Amino acid sequence: MPRLVARNYISTYEEDPSHDATLLLLAKLDFNLLQKQHQKELGDISKNQSLYEATHLRIHGEEILDDALSVTSSHLKMMTTQLSPSLATKMNHSLKRPLFKNMPRLVARNYISTYEEDPSHDATLLLLAKIDFNLLQKQHQKELGDISKWWKDLDFETKLPFARNRIVEAYFWILGVYFESQYSVGRKIMTKVISMASVIDDIYDNYGTIDELQLFTQAIQRWDMSCMDFLPEYMKFCYKALLDVYEEMEQEMVKEGRAFCVYYVKNEMKRLSQAYLTEAKWFSCNFIPTMEEYMALGIVTSGYCLLTATSFIGMGCIATEEAFQWLTNK
Repeated sequence: MPRLVARNYISTYEEDPSHDATLLLLAKLDFNLLQKQHQKELGDISKNQSLYEATHLRIHGEEILDDALSVTSSHLKMMTTQLSPSLATKMNHSLKRPLFKNMPRLVARNYISTYEEDPSHDATLLLLAKIDFNLLQKQHQKELGDISKWWKDLDFETKLPFARNRIVEAYFWILGVYFESQYSVGRKIMTKVISMASVIDDIYDNYGTIDELQLFTQAIQRWDMSCMDFLPEYMKFCYKALLDVYEEMEQEMVKEGRAFCVYYVKNEMKRLSQAYLTEAKWFSCNFIPTMEEYMALGIVTSGYCLLTATSFIGMGCIATEEAFQWLTNK
């Protein structure tokens, strides 16, 4: 953006001891006049909002966009008092949850309500939007129902009462990854994997002894049902449920001719269990890691490596083996 470059150059030039004072004065005058013109343009709400949304794509160190966020936020807040109720609601929603930090289906639901209140709305377009939203919502509800039944049939609440039931939370999270109809299998697999990871996390954090956790970690590394013979009863149940989820995953991938995917996702679960064990050992001996040690481990224990790899499972042929190799080598 030329004006942003100009502003930076003026500041740099001013610090140069050999600068031409007259030239600097003219440059500042020119810039300030354009700034005033720009401030008038900021009165246009759509331009202001577009710039506000764009600032949320900034990265660390982009001070100009930091300033732009501050300016546009202030302008938009002042403008809301002069807007119609429907537009004010839309604007407040944008200020609270910017587009690039929101979930597409929540944005769509909010926009439908706002658009309906616009006197100039297209009735046919509005009807189609509502039908599309409701049909996809029905599919999401059915998927969540199927996953909830899977969890209930496993009877975690009785067999592992210390484990958290995070099915609805997990499914909602996965909707942020992909909500479209064609990713149904991916959503189901991801929700089950993240739910199992949550149960395993509870075992490492809250219930298992170090000796038990070492056995559990070894079993996950071997990935064989025969390992159940060496596990405590409560771990046997969790271990079987974990392997069953991945068996279901493999069957789905075989249908698509993409069985290679499972190897990479399985390895991420193995890495996660090893990292969980390291954290448990740190806690048991009151060890305080350095920031570097914690961050290296935290990248794994956060679950993002596992879930990113698992998300590739549901993306079809676009997620090639090369893509999995690239991801898991990072």
